[in-house]
Amino acid sequence: MVAGSTTGADPALLRRLNTELALRTVRDLGAMTLAEVARVAGLARSTTADVLGDLVRSGIVAELQPASGRSGRPARRYAFRAEAGYLAGVGIDATGVQVVVCDLSGRVVASRAGEIDDRHRASPIRIARQAVEDGLREAGVKPRLLRAAAVGIPGVVGAKGDILICHGHPDWVGVDLAAGLGQELRCPVLVENRGRMAVLGEVWRGIGDGVQDLIFVHAGARNGVGVIAGGVLLQGRHGAAGEIGHHPALHWAGQQRYGDDLAALFPGLGLEEATVAAFAAAATGDHRAGRLVEHYADDLAAGINALVLILNPELVVIGGPITRGGETVLELLRSRVEEVALFPPKVRFSELGDDVVALGAARRALLQIDENLLELARP
Repeated sequence: MVAGSTTGADPALLRRLNTELALRTVRDLGAMTLAEVARVAGLARSTTADVLGDLVRSGIVAELQPASGRSGRPARRYAFRAEAGYLAGVGIDATGVQVVVCDLSGRVVASRAGEIDDRHRASPIRIARQAVEDGLREAGVKPRLLRAAAVGIPGVVGAKGDILICHGHPDWVGVDLAAGLGQELRCPVLVENRGRMAVLGEVWRGIGDGVQDLIFVHAGARNGVGVIAGGVLLQGRHGAAGEIGHHPALHWAGQQRYGDDLAALFPGLGLEEATVAAFAAAATGDHRAGRLVEHYADDLAAGINALVLILNPELVVIGGPITRGGETVLELLRSRVEEVALFPPKVRFSELGDDVVALGAARRALLQIDENLLELARP
């Protein structure tokens, strides 16, 4: 049925539906003629011409030069303008922050990492805002073109984007990060746990593409988890799904129990830096670091096995500093999982590096834009 032919409906609603349908068609299928848009979208030609005209005037769609070399009157062609807006994804951990900036097609135009500025440490809003501003500056994007942003933090986030629990930053508890940052950036902002942002990033740009049952484990000075089951991102009633690190028997709440050994191996380094150094040293054959990493891997595998037995995933992806341990550590983890799992999943290290959380946050921002696609056509 042609959308514009529906009788008894609100004309403004019909116009909105037709406009969104044409916009999604051009965005998803690339440059098309007016006739092609009308045919694919199921709209009348006159309706299609009207709504495409509106979209061209808004700047979200471009009217292209007709293809040369054809006889007769050349057909007008239309294309989605991915550069008409941008989105930002931010990942924050105990000591650092990463940001990626993407255009409306999801193409990464800037990626940046840095330490948390001591002047901003008490305010996650200022940390995230500075990261986004730095990313936009690096990409050469004007702030007014930012259409959405998302942030991944280490902790539990409420349904409205307020921080309920924050590992490493207890003074952030109670901060309404989504509302506060949204006011600063003047665009929609979403906030989520780092583990869930990471698993979105892995499915979007990593080895989890197409996987319906996936566990992502961030393994470093503090461990975090994100789970996709049956294609659905698990959150739980209070946003605390996957927080098995709080179970004391798993030794996942933090690696402070290794603090003395790490300090002896790498004097002068903080816990985060020493953890990274230990994995790297183990990969080069350092025996003391290797023994320490093996104990850590045993603790990590205990938590992974608990998740595997409950969720029966196809794939377990492990990211974070542990990936610097290389194939030796990965094989150790695989063997521990195979010893316990009824149906052992594939166990792989992430290939996305430190950007995985920021990429997942960017994906979440892009999904938010998709839910409100016609907002792009507003001046």
